Amino acid sequence: MPVVNPPQPAEANAQLSTLCITLRNTFDAITDFAQWMSNATLAELQTIFGVDAASAQTIQSTVGNLSHLADVYRGDATQTPALDFEANSSPFWQGK
Repeated sequence: MPVVNPPQPAEANAQLSTLCITLRNTFDAITDFAQWMSNATLAELQTIFGVDAASAQTIQSTVGNLSHLADVYRGDATQTPALDFEANSSPFWQGK
């Protein structure tokens, strides 16, 4: 698909920076949420989310997978080859 109105360099750089910052912040929020959830019992999660035990377990599993993805992003999870996606994208945050 041809680009009809290509962005100017400043616009492209700003968009890339925004995407990298948003991704970093999202993974930070996922990590915080996963840490909070790790302190909750299954019964507590059932009450908090208003779900049955099976659904609470699904929530735990899903958040665990998201947390692992956040670890992969930071280079903290085992991956072959290991790659710190956060350090890789940090030049585009401009210190934000």
